[in-house]
Amino acid sequence: MGNYITIGTPYISESEEHMRLNAETVWCFDGLVIHNTLFFEVEKKWGGYLICDRSDAFVLALLELAMEKKCDIKYQAPLSETLKYQLEQYFITVYSRKLKGLSPIKLLGKTTIEVPESVGVAGTGFSGGVDSFYSVLSHLDSVYPSKRVTHVLLAVNGAALTGMSEAIDQRWFEDLKYKFFPITKELGVELVCVNSNISLLNQYKKTLKGGDCIVTSSFVHALRKLFGTYYWASSYEADILDFTGEDPCFMEPFAVPLMSVEGLRFYHSGCEANRVEKVAYIADNPIVQKSLTVCGESENCGYCVKCLRTMTELYSLNKLEKFDAVFNVEEYKRNLSSKIARELVMDHLPFTTDILASMEQNNVHVPISSYLKKIFIFTPYYFFKKKLRNNKVFMKLWYEKGWSERLGEGRRREEVMKARMEGKGK
Repeated sequence: MGNYITIGTPYISESEEHMRLNAETVWCFDGLVIHNTLFFEVEKKWGGYLICDRSDAFVLALLELAMEKKCDIKYQAPLSETLKYQLEQYFITVYSRKLKGLSPIKLLGKTTIEVPESVGVAGTGFSGGVDSFYSVLSHLDSVYPSKRVTHVLLAVNGAALTGMSEAIDQRWFEDLKYKFFPITKELGVELVCVNSNISLLNQYKKTLKGGDCIVTSSFVHALRKLFGTYYWASSYEADILDFTGEDPCFMEPFAVPLMSVEGLRFYHSGCEANRVEKVAYIADNPIVQKSLTVCGESENCGYCVKCLRTMTELYSLNKLEKFDAVFNVEEYKRNLSSKIARELVMDHLPFTTDILASMEQNNVHVPISSYLKKIFIFTPYYFFKKKLRNNKVFMKLWYEKGWSERLGEGRRREEVMKARMEGKGK
């Protein structure tokens, strides 16, 4: 019979405090037959917005896994006709041709042209990072009333630290819920928290792991009775389109519009600005200054590429001092030469070129020693580290012996990475 994935008719269950949209699924690939009940869970006040008369959310959640495992998807409840057309005609065709790890598949089942009733709110995802803050703030007071953001989504979608284990996912989810509720209240938007086991699909995937726009759109489609507009926070400008598979964000200008259906429109929010322009847009907001979180954890570590990038962008704008509540500004400035050198080596285009251009424009000095350290210390260091990153024995030894801290990557960074290597998800 070959490889296949089946999706049963979605149904809703409820507990004392939550409601779930469920579907019984069967996966047959790699010599395995796996029975798994996939779910999206929300607090009861959001339960009435879950939609169970179609398979859209579950097909989107499983689509990339199915393409990697060469599985046709058989679904029982109808699929929105527009979505099926866009997935088969464009997404599956292009991704299977352009990405080495994906194959063309069929979506087998009926379609529907019925448009469900929806309150049609405008929303976006919220991670507490630069891109999500930009999407919220740039749409809070839109001149177009229907496009004003009123709701933000926190989803266990496989991004950040999620997808390694159920225990890690739940710890991450609870930590960020606790942190984000007061932030979103101050912003004047509703926080919609969606728990799920969709993130655990990462354990079966080698290609497109993480919460990209396809997987994340499944959470929005699960709440189709709520959302009418959804802003996918872009990482790059609109002219950056690439199908090498190096970064799923490079493919967003093509993929994001294909998630739209009648009554639910996806926009590639932020594609009109580069990263430094987004940082400049949000940097003077007092809420952002005390709560910006770019690390993927509940607190900024100060040493990973995302932290270094953001601090260096703020430094290039002469605004880093405003963020001493979320970053160790004193430590950054004390090690300025090495921090800039690390950023120039660790990060990639277009971020580094945008930072250097911002520094020149704002008359921010780059120490000569930063360029020397980049060439003679950090370029060879990260080259060899990258070569050995798949050697688990070496990497475990690396963090156990504290070599990363000795080379300036920070105690917190070392503790986190050591915990990950041991599967603790600290």
